[in-house]
Amino acid sequence: MKLNTLIKNVTVIRPEAPSSPDGEALDLGIVDGRFARVEADIPDGDADTVIDGRGLLAFPGVVDAHQHWGIYNPLSEDTTTESRASAQGGVTTGLTYMRTGQYYLNRGGPYSEFFPQVLEQSRGRSFIDYGFHLAPMMREHIDEIPSIIEDFGVTSFKIFMFYGSHGLHGRSADQSSFLMIPKEERYDLAHFEFVMRGVQAAREKLKDRADHISLSLHCETWSSKRALSRDLLHTARHGRRTPRPSQSPLRRSSPTRQTCQTSTCCTCLHAKHSRPPCSWPRRSPMWTSVEK
Repeated sequence: MKLNTLIKNVTVIRPEAPSSPDGEALDLGIVDGRFARVEADIPDGDADTVIDGRGLLAFPGVVDAHQHWGIYNPLSEDTTTESRASAQGGVTTGLTYMRTGQYYLNRGGPYSEFFPQVLEQSRGRSFIDYGFHLAPMMREHIDEIPSIIEDFGVTSFKIFMFYGSHGLHGRSADQSSFLMIPKEERYDLAHFEFVMRGVQAAREKLKDRADHISLSLHCETWSSKRALSRDLLHTARHGRRTPRPSQSPLRRSSPTRQTCQTSTCCTCLHAKHSRPPCSWPRRSPMWTSVEK
């Protein structure tokens, strides 16, 4: 197979490969924008273009588990600009947050109608692999969780906490108008409890996908972040425990049993897990191309 580009003499860092702590001296063969060969001493004649990568490092592409495409600019534009910036920084897979309401697409309604528009506006515009995690903003969204998983393949969900005294309505004094949810509903701690129950119900219904279904808690409130961080540290040191009186009421009422950090501001809550805090995703499906 003829290579389009061959990058010679690169120091490759692969965490799971048995090699020197200083990396492996390898060559990278690229075909149609993908790494087709990663091995030592690939002949120059196997490629149309040969680049000397001496002194450069190559490593598996980074997975960014929490991005925001389309929040301040149209999603169709942000998908291009944000993914291009990601690629330039070594990120080859991004998981971006999406919800109904103001900002983003500036519309409400069920995800069965909303999410196809998200997919359409982002399709074919990204420089990297990408996916979405969604916030169930109203009761109907909670009921949709199983169909969101089955119909769209989205398995990551999020609870969006409060920004100080502003609640979840930003500059608006009307939460319903800002979030575009029914007037009789509130996006509050009680709603968070029902989201947790909905995610757990989906895990129990879709048993073959249960290990891939997750719920993230976006901890803008210091009390929640402190309580969950303390619980995470205790679990890492001593294993899973029963709730203590000082444990957060939200955490205690949750059906989840294990926490793991997925980003600087999110704590991913996995139900029915007894393993130590994870580092999901463990690897990227692509390598970072050092030629772009």
